[in-house]
Amino acid sequence: MEEYNAKNDASYVTLPVECVELPSEVVIPAGSISSEPVEIVIKDIPTDDGYAYCLPIKIASSDAPVEIMEVSGRLIYLITTPLIQTVPTMDSSTFPEGSGDWNLSTNAWTLEGWVWMGSFPINNQAIFNGAVSAGTEIYIRFGDADVPYDVLQIKTHGSQFNSNTVFEPATWYHIAFVCGNNKCILYVNGQQDASMDLSSTDYVIENLQLCSSGSYFRTNCKMAQVRFWSRALSQNAIQDAMNREVPGTSEGLIGYWKLNEGSGDIYHDSSPNGRNLTCQQTPDWTGEMVNFSNPNASAE
Repeated sequence: MEEYNAKNDASYVTLPVECVELPSEVVIPAGSISSEPVEIVIKDIPTDDGYAYCLPIKIASSDAPVEIMEVSGRLIYLITTPLIQTVPTMDSSTFPEGSGDWNLSTNAWTLEGWVWMGSFPINNQAIFNGAVSAGTEIYIRFGDADVPYDVLQIKTHGSQFNSNTVFEPATWYHIAFVCGNNKCILYVNGQQDASMDLSSTDYVIENLQLCSSGSYFRTNCKMAQVRFWSRALSQNAIQDAMNREVPGTSEGLIGYWKLNEGSGDIYHDSSPNGRNLTCQQTPDWTGEMVNFSNPNASAE
């Protein structure tokens, strides 16, 4: 497990022994190259802790004079809980934001989440606004005066760049902005889309707002699984966890808002930091359930 996690920048934990049944011995008949099918029974596993589990198996020994090859003698099953949740529909009146000044100094950050835009009627449709007291700003929006309204733009550290992706309305996208090592990278659905070099990536992050461009925000927006990190996630890490939850105790979480409450005007922070986002007005909770294994198929 440790080897797999290190190679893939993942955070799987071993499935508890009481959750699995498998034979301790398997027979390959003389003259055959394989055994009969081996039954592995996985019982109920925890589903509310955000962990992703793995079941590592290896051939420990052989009674026959054959060599156990390192590669083919090991395998690992990855076991995750499907991410199916309700989501809020927001507009300019909801304006969710954190309270107080976080005063978090960092030289790297990642802001990621699932985003759905109903339309692109005007420029400056800001979906994320990370207030900072050093680093100039973290301002992520659709469109600018000379940028198409269906193109993402990020403004940070005195500069800005645009997505190559042209976004479709009423379509779910996973977007991740990764800033560190004097570079800011945009990933769309786990694939690198655009980037920008920076002279510095030192920030003091004070707060986070969603759908925050005031009267300019003239569409409906849905979001899920918004995660703000004080570290630069790798592409492997983004791809590994974009379709599932993560533990709230994961290293480097500034805040983690699942946006799955189903009612009310508070998006609760699932990290230990207690950085809830409070809406000025209650968003629209329709009860719609989205399967983020393939969210656009489930929405049809």
